[in-house]
Amino acid sequence: MVDGEDVMLAEVVNNLLDAAKPVDNFFALMQQILNDENMYDVDTSWYRAFKPVISDESPLGIQLSPEELSKVLSAINDETQKVTLHKFLERWNNTATAWNDGTLNTLADTADVINFQTLDPGVQQYIDDHNNAKTKGFNSIFDEYDHATETYKTAEQETLSGSSTSDSVCAKVRVRIVQDLVLTRDAFNARLEMENGETSALKNIKVEIRITKTFGNGESAKDTFSIGKPSLIGISGVDGEGTLGKDFSGSAEWLMIPYSTAAPQEDTLYNVGGQLSYSVGGSNFSVPLLPDTITVKPNPSLVVHYFHEKYVRGDDPLTTDVVEPIIPFSLAVSVMNAGFGIARALRISSAQPEIIENEKGLLITFKIVGAQLGNNQIAPSLSVDFGDINSDETKTARWLLTSTLKGTFYNYTATFENINPLGDPQLSLLDELEYHELIHLVRIDKEHFIDDLDDFLVNDVVDSNAMPDKLYNSQNGSDVYDVYTGHISQLYTSSYVRSQNKVYTVVHLKVTANASTWTYTRMENNITSANPVDKQYLLQCESSSNRKLMIEKNVWQTTHIL
Repeated sequence: MVDGEDVMLAEVVNNLLDAAKPVDNFFALMQQILNDENMYDVDTSWYRAFKPVISDESPLGIQLSPEELSKVLSAINDETQKVTLHKFLERWNNTATAWNDGTLNTLADTADVINFQTLDPGVQQYIDDHNNAKTKGFNSIFDEYDHATETYKTAEQETLSGSSTSDSVCAKVRVRIVQDLVLTRDAFNARLEMENGETSALKNIKVEIRITKTFGNGESAKDTFSIGKPSLIGISGVDGEGTLGKDFSGSAEWLMIPYSTAAPQEDTLYNVGGQLSYSVGGSNFSVPLLPDTITVKPNPSLVVHYFHEKYVRGDDPLTTDVVEPIIPFSLAVSVMNAGFGIARALRISSAQPEIIENEKGLLITFKIVGAQLGNNQIAPSLSVDFGDINSDETKTARWLLTSTLKGTFYNYTATFENINPLGDPQLSLLDELEYHELIHLVRIDKEHFIDDLDDFLVNDVVDSNAMPDKLYNSQNGSDVYDVYTGHISQLYTSSYVRSQNKVYTVVHLKVTANASTWTYTRMENNITSANPVDKQYLLQCESSSNRKLMIEKNVWQTTHIL
């Protein structure tokens, strides 16, 4: 948490660094293809000649004939550029030849070819980066980078010109909140019991577990389960070197947890059996283990979004004549089940906030003072029981926190560690984890949709004015709206006096906005009194169509926009 004008500049710097990573990834990908940075200086007109001659309709397909190669080279005039381009076209042809004769993988490390084995991860990374940029509302990773660059330039100019300065001293505090998400999931035990009634010990004991679909073709489905190491009693092992003494009994038990691939969308039956082999008295034996049938249900798939309130109100350390009130702020989390199974008995337990860095020794404390699930208040508690979350259902919880000093949160991070009995990361049911800068708790208040639940107005794309740009529905984790900035084109006021000589001021605003979208606008209040003694309140707001807007939710006053 930071108090001071450095907050915005720090945010835009971090945003610029984040936006630069996909661009760096792209250039690393292009380097693998082109293998020569000079290709960036070659006139791009060559590509218009190159594209048709590598199409399926061309005589050699992706291979370039000598005539086609000359045609591509003739598209540019600069001789130096032709030399660079010719090297790339030869590299392309080498790759096409090796691809056609099946030697590409063996030549990848020795010849001048494009290495597809190292290229594939880069291509997938570019696809992921592009999709992330589209999700944020940009056309490409380059649009996102350009936006981040312009935002940085604007913030830097404002800082240099002093338009965003104040007399406050910046003090950074890092806060960590550890939370545990726990839920119940299906698991199975496979148990083998043995009794040695022979005249000597059983040796070379080996158990091979076999799993097949009950209504399948008999192929092994063992790879759709995570199988733990056996818990042994009496038997020294089941790996081919185990022994069981004369007149002793023993057992081996395996914990098996199905992966999501075991039952993607519906209940699936599996037969679990195996083969037992051992030797005794110099003879070898192999015995089939009769299978049991188990029912595997689809797993849930959790999409978790955190919403952390940006502006925190508390005492201002720079004022000495007054102690400002401490006002709780929100840390909210929405959990959506995007899978086909039920997330059973889900619970999130939170530790109290912990200050892990305080470079200037600021006298500040944070505390969780309450929690709620949906609209239901929970007695002051660090744990929230979500209960069962069905497929396509979203549940939202919110913790209320306090800070003894005012400030602004920035540079959020959220990390996740999967812990399960088998220590297998592939068993994770968390599909997505994101965090958002919460500007205000609002209500999606529209015709035929009133759920009385707070929704989340957030700033996902960093800009110099910290304007919100997304609206998340707390009842449906996949329901996200774009928010556009409306512009005030007209402003005037009128006043009148009622009982007890109270003065009421009516503020008339004309906002230019797209009526089919959600719009956010704000203005500095230089109309009504700034004197806190006057205790002026926002009483009512309605649109020109006489539609009432919700006070404190969708229309509000604030003193903490920095």
